[in-house]
Amino acid sequence: MRKVFDEGEADGAVAVQGIDLDVRDGELVVFVGPSGCGKTTVLRMIAGLETITAGRISIDGRVVNDLPPKARDVAMVFQNYALYPHLTVFENMAFALRLRNQSRADIEAQVSRVSATLGLDRVLRRKPAQLSGGERQRVAIGRAIVRNPRVFLFDEPLSNLDAALRIQMRREIGALHRSLGATMIYVTHDQVEAMTLGDRIVVMASGRVQQIDAPRDLYRYPRNRFVGTFIGSPAMTVLPGHVTIGPPPEFRTTSGAVAFSLAGTLAARLAPYAGRAILLGFRPEALALTRDPGRDGPVAALRGTVEALELMGSDALVTVRMADVELTARIDAQDLPLVGATIDLTVALDRLHPFDADTEEAIAPLRSDSRA
Repeated sequence: MRKVFDEGEADGAVAVQGIDLDVRDGELVVFVGPSGCGKTTVLRMIAGLETITAGRISIDGRVVNDLPPKARDVAMVFQNYALYPHLTVFENMAFALRLRNQSRADIEAQVSRVSATLGLDRVLRRKPAQLSGGERQRVAIGRAIVRNPRVFLFDEPLSNLDAALRIQMRREIGALHRSLGATMIYVTHDQVEAMTLGDRIVVMASGRVQQIDAPRDLYRYPRNRFVGTFIGSPAMTVLPGHVTIGPPPEFRTTSGAVAFSLAGTLAARLAPYAGRAILLGFRPEALALTRDPGRDGPVAALRGTVEALELMGSDALVTVRMADVELTARIDAQDLPLVGATIDLTVALDRLHPFDADTEEAIAPLRSDSRA
């Protein structure tokens, strides 16, 4: 499907370039990307809150393009909760059921069941102003659950919560998905939220799908530079450089500050790029202190100066500078070097991510089934 705002106008904006996605029954699919990438527009088109410019939306085999939101059998949980402030928790959750003219006994039974599941049974007589942020979000989710829709739609539902509540609610939504076995589509700008919740993740940028994959595969096999740097915390560092012809072939950064011989699968992937410019991505776990136990696979040696330390608890992030290049290594917090010290690092070559310098697509990706 495709969405163009002000279609036909000279300044018409293409919000969604085109998406082809089949969400499986009972699956939780997360759309993630930076602000303005089109992910919320996709959700609103599914809900019927935005018309689509081209394409088709089908729910349970029924094309819903021309159906109003209330006829699509979807339930949406909004970022701002969208609760009725003058109604109690019970009345907010029961509102849609009353519009369906369900009996009072059925309404009370359904609201009671869902409120117990969400831990809201003690606050049913309170109004939204008397609730915490987490309780309000549970009410918004409960209001969706009681409708028993075919599809649940979540539009950044945790963005207004503090860090601790986000973690708690993230777990609760995951548990809820497993217990209900419901089909859910979830939109967020938080890649940690996406990685912990999604069965599959759709990464978007500038209105285009960059990659669709399972969380682990998305992290290990990014299809392009954008996905590689967007997914993962801290972000992947990408260095511009070139591959020398050898033997042995080497990677050398543009400034020459970092250079090392290539071996293993990385050498094989970069063989066609001998003499050409590339981009090489380093995740923190690809780097280790030389005195750490050896790793499987080929490694290269680097030396640099410790610029900064960030203690994360059981591990630490060490920023190492080599002339005009900075790389971040994740190490054991029990073995911290001093800021300003010169240290030796090993680089696990088979954990590096090469990208074409012109297209920024992954070079000879190890998997060929990641879709965009």
